Formats: sequence, C-alpha cells, structure tokens
Amino acid sequence: MQPDKLTQKSREALADAQQLAAQLGQQAIELPHLMLALLRQQGGVVLPLLEKIGVRQEALEGSLKAAAARLPKVAGGEPYMGSTLNQALLEAQKHADQMQDSYVSTEHLLLAVAASSKCSVET
Repeated sequence: MQPDKLTQKSREALADAQQLAAQLGQQAIELPHLMLALLRQQGGVVLPLLEKIGVRQEALEGSLKAAAARLPKVAGGEPYMGSTLNQALLEAQKHADQMQDSYVSTEHLLLAVAASSKCSVET
C-alpha cells in the first residue's frame, strides 16, 4: 500500500501503533496496536462509531491491551508491519476502492480489522 493513499488520520494511527509497539518492546506492529491507536485517536471517528453500536471503550481497550501484551517481544531491530496488519491494510484499500474513495480512511481500517479473524478479543 502506498502511504500517499492514506488520510492524515490513518497515517497518524499507524504512527501511533508503531509507537505503542515500541513501548511494549515489540518489533512487529500488529492489529491490536492499530486498534488501540484508532480508539485513542483525538477527533477520530472510530470510537464514536463503536460506541454507537454499544461497544464499551474500557472493555475493548482492556482486551486489546491484553492481546498486544501477548505478542512477542524483541530487543533491538527496526519496527515493521506484521503480516496481519499488512493484510488489513490491503483489505482497507479494497474497501476504499469498492466505495470509490481515493484515500484509505480510519473507517476503512476499522472495516478491515473487523473483518479479520486475526484480531479477536473478548469484551
């Protein structure tokens, strides 16, 4: 996926996900990192959308933190996008294309993560 096809909010979410993975001592940036970043995003649309369908932020955030904590820790090395995140980005691009959107927004990222079987958490 080309970074110039991401909205500003999507780029910010990916940068925040990378920072979160680094804080946890993890080299691979995966779906729980991205979802946590999307949930915490100031002025973002993901949290309001999830709240509208009855998702409790505290419960989801706790489950995502636990999922992120279970990911492998690696000392040193450059951060990289894990395979599940890379697959979700490709899926988000497909959603954007189907909706005839020029850019991949956080909504497209949310749809891709929701469709992934690799980001199951208990709430």
